Amino acid sequence: MRKLTVLLILIILLALLGTLRSKFPGLAIFKPSSLFTGGAKADRGAGRVGEKIIYEVKLGKMYLGQSEFRHLKKTTLDGRPVNLVTFQTKITNFSDLETIYSNADDYLPLRVERDIRNWFRREKIIEVYDQKNFTASITKHNGTSSGRKEEIQIKKDGPIQNAVLLPYYLRRIEKLRVGWNMKVDFPTQQLLITLVSIETVEVPAGFFKAYYFESTPPKVKIWVSADDLRIPVKIEGNGLLSYAMSMKKYIYKE
Repeated sequence: MRKLTVLLILIILLALLGTLRSKFPGLAIFKPSSLFTGGAKADRGAGRVGEKIIYEVKLGKMYLGQSEFRHLKKTTLDGRPVNLVTFQTKITNFSDLETIYSNADDYLPLRVERDIRNWFRREKIIEVYDQKNFTASITKHNGTSSGRKEEIQIKKDGPIQNAVLLPYYLRRIEKLRVGWNMKVDFPTQQLLITLVSIETVEVPAGFFKAYYFESTPPKVKIWVSADDLRIPVKIEGNGLLSYAMSMKKYIYKE
C-alpha cells in the first residue's frame, strides 16, 4: 500500500509538471568529455537543429526518471515552414510526449500535440494557436482521439508562448544584464521572468556559469549557460509538489 501511494504521488507530480513546465533554458567551467558530443558549435541565433538535451527529473532527492528535449529538422505546417521540437518525460508507468510546431523566426507556438499515458488512462491534448489574434484553442481527448473530449478557448492581449520554447527567447537576446525582465503569457497564466544573477550551478553534466532567472509569481527557476550556446542546464518548478530538471547530457549534431 505504501509503495502504491508513492507511485500515485509521482504520477500526480508528473501531471503537474506537464502543466507547470516552464521547460527551460550557461560558460561551462567544467565539461566532462562525455557531455558534449557531435559536430560544430551551434550559433546562438541559428535554431540548433540537431540539438538533444537529456535531463534527470527529481522530487527533492528522489530520482523519478528523465526528460529529453530534441530540436528536429524544420518542416511545414499548413504549407509554411516551421520549427519542430519534441519534449518527452518518462518515469515508471508514465510518459508525456509533446510535439511542438512554432514560427520559423520567433518560436511562438502554432500547434502542440501531447500524448500522455499512465497506468489508468491515455490522454491526447491538441493546442492550436492564432498568434495574429492572440487566441489558443485546446482540445483534450480522454482515451483515444475518438474518446470523450473537452474544448477550451483562450484569448490574450498579446502573443501566447509555450513553456518548452521559452529558452529560445532567452537564447536570442543579445545582451543580458542582471535586472533584465520579460513578461511571458502562457495559455493559463502570466509570469514576469527576471534575470536575478549570474552564478555557478552544478548539474549531473558538470559545473556551469549560468544566467539565473526567477519568475513572479514564484512558479519557476531557470539556469541558462552564460556562453554562446545558452544551454538550459537546470529548471525548477515550485508548487504543491516541487520538481527539478537537471542536465545529464548535451548532444549537438548538424
